[in-house]
Amino acid sequence: MGLLTELKQSAARINPSSLIAEDKTRSAELFRSNLIGRGARLFDESYSRYRGLGDMLESDNRMENYKAAMTLDMLAKTEAFMENMKQIHGEAVVAGSLGALTPRVLDVVRIFYPNQIAPELVDVQPLDGMVGSVFVLKPRFSNSLPANTPGRVLAGDQIFANQTYYYASEVSAQTLGTGNGTLVTFAGSIGRTPLRKGSIQITTVVGGAAVVGVDNAAGAITGPHITTGTVDYATGAVSVTFDAAVTNLAIVLATYQWDSEVNGEAINEIEFDMSVFPIAAKIHPLKFKYSVAAGLAASAHLAIDVQDTLAELAGQFMKSERDNLVVRMISDNAPYLSILDFDATPSTYFDRQSKYADIELKFNEAESQIQLANGRGGISWVIAGSNAANIIRQSKGFQPAPVVAPIGAHIIGYLRDGTVPVIKTLGTIGVNDYIVGYKGYMAGDAAMVLAEWIPIYFTPVWQAPILQNQQGLMSMYDIFLNNVKYYARGKVTNYAA
Repeated sequence: MGLLTELKQSAARINPSSLIAEDKTRSAELFRSNLIGRGARLFDESYSRYRGLGDMLESDNRMENYKAAMTLDMLAKTEAFMENMKQIHGEAVVAGSLGALTPRVLDVVRIFYPNQIAPELVDVQPLDGMVGSVFVLKPRFSNSLPANTPGRVLAGDQIFANQTYYYASEVSAQTLGTGNGTLVTFAGSIGRTPLRKGSIQITTVVGGAAVVGVDNAAGAITGPHITTGTVDYATGAVSVTFDAAVTNLAIVLATYQWDSEVNGEAINEIEFDMSVFPIAAKIHPLKFKYSVAAGLAASAHLAIDVQDTLAELAGQFMKSERDNLVVRMISDNAPYLSILDFDATPSTYFDRQSKYADIELKFNEAESQIQLANGRGGISWVIAGSNAANIIRQSKGFQPAPVVAPIGAHIIGYLRDGTVPVIKTLGTIGVNDYIVGYKGYMAGDAAMVLAEWIPIYFTPVWQAPILQNQQGLMSMYDIFLNNVKYYARGKVTNYAA
C-alpha cells in the first residue's frame, strides 16, 4: 500500500464517500481544514513563493500528489514531536522559547519538503519513531518445475530478474532434439503432465520440406514422413521416427497442452517476498549563533526578524543537504559503463546542436543496460554535472523548466515528453558525468529508500550571559541502498563550452 493511499484512507475515516468518488477537491479540503485547525497555516500563500499544498493535492500529476501527501505526513510527525517536547519541558517553556517560530517550524517544512529533489530520485518511507524499518518487495516464484520444462522456474527465482521465458498458459513447447542430417528417431519426456489428448504437434524439416505430425488422442502420432510415433499422456514420453533424416540443424519441436486441472502443482506460483530491514534515523544537526545586538539592529533598522530569517535559511540548508547526500550516494554506487560515454567533439559536417542531440541515443542504451541487468526498468530521471547538463539541454525533445536562482541540485527540464526530469548538480558529481536511474516498478522495489522521521526541528533559543544567542536544529532520517543495478553512469568527453 502506497503512502498516498494510506493518507487517503486516513482522510476517508473522516468522510469515506469523498474518496470512493475520487473527489480530490474534497479530500484536499479535508486535509486543509484538519491541519489548519492544528495551527499549521498550510495554505497561507502570503508567506511563500511556492505553490500551495492544496494545488498539489488537486493536481493531475501523480508526483505532485505524492509530494503533497508526504509533506502532510511530515507535518504531522513534526507537530507530534513538538507536542512531545511540550510534555517533557512544559508548554510555557517551549512556547516562550520558540515564540513566533512555533507555527513557523511547520511552515518551514511545508516550504522546503515538497521542493526537494530527493522524492524525484528515491522512494520515501516514513518512520514511526527514531528506530523503525523499511520494506523491500521482491516477487519470486515459490515452486520449481521439472528440468527441460519450457518456462522452467526454480523456487526463489525473482520474477524478471533472469531472462527465462515464463508461461502462464497450458499451451507450451519443448525441443526433442536437433537434426544432423543422419538421425531419424527423436525421443524425450515432456516436463508438465498429464498431457491433454489431441493437443500434441511435432514439427520439423525433412528433406527440405516442413513436417507436421499430430496425435490421434489414442497415443499415436501420425503425419507426413512419420513412420512411427507414440506419446504417453500420463508420463509425457514422446518418440517419433521419420522415413528420412531430419535436415541438419532443424529443430524437432513438440508443442502441447498439459492438464492443469489434474496437476495443479505444475502451475507457476508467485509469492511476494517482503523483506523488512531495521533502520535508525540519524541526526543531522546544525547550530545558529547571533548576537543580541545584531538581532536588535536587524529588527530596528531593517525590520528583519532574525528567527524568521534563520527559519528560511534552515529550510534551504536542509533541502540542499539531503538532496546532495542522496545524489552523492547515487554517484558513489552507480556503475560506470564506458558504452555510455558521449564524444562531444564538434562535427565537421553538422552544427554543434545537431551533434549534441545524439546524446539521446546514450540514454536509450542506458535504459537497455538497466533492463538487461534487472529484466525490467527504464529511465525515471537523469542527474548531470554542469557540462553534461549543457549538452542534454540540446538533446531531442528536451523541455526546459523555469529555473530562478536555484540552490543546490535542481530540475533544469524534462526529456521524453516531460516524463523524465533532468537534474543538474554542482560539485556532487563530476562536471562531465551523468547518471541515468530507474526508481522501481512497484512499491518497495526502489533502488534507494529515504527513511524519514523528523524533517526539521528547532531547539529553544539559548540566551547566553555574554549576549550571544544560540539555537540548534536537526533533521532525522537515514538512507537505505537497495538495488544499484537500477543505475547506469556515463560521461561526456571532448566538451568545450
